[in-house]
Amino acid sequence: RSHLYGFFFIYFYRTTMFYYRKTNSQGGDIFPQVRISSVENMPIKITSLETQQPIVTLVDQVLTLKKEDAKADASELENEIDELVYQLYALTPEEIEVVKNS
Repeated sequence: RSHLYGFFFIYFYRTTMFYYRKTNSQGGDIFPQVRISSVENMPIKITSLETQQPIVTLVDQVLTLKKEDAKADASELENEIDELVYQLYALTPEEIEVVKNS
């Protein structure tokens, strides 16, 4: 289960979406088209369960919070996840700024 949580959240987090938008011209804003060849070329990090666990824990907290109240503000938890993923990809402060401002 934790493998899937880690993969799906890392796949959809802000930095990966930034990368995907910058490297793919297909699709629109409303219904983007995700092509298998594009996903295969994405720099998805393969990590140990130990490395994934803090992200998985935070994802569980977001899901629990949203299950209890769909309108709950999970932005603080989501920001913590973003920070962990920035570390995972060893982004520089400049790269992080570019991602945050996109």
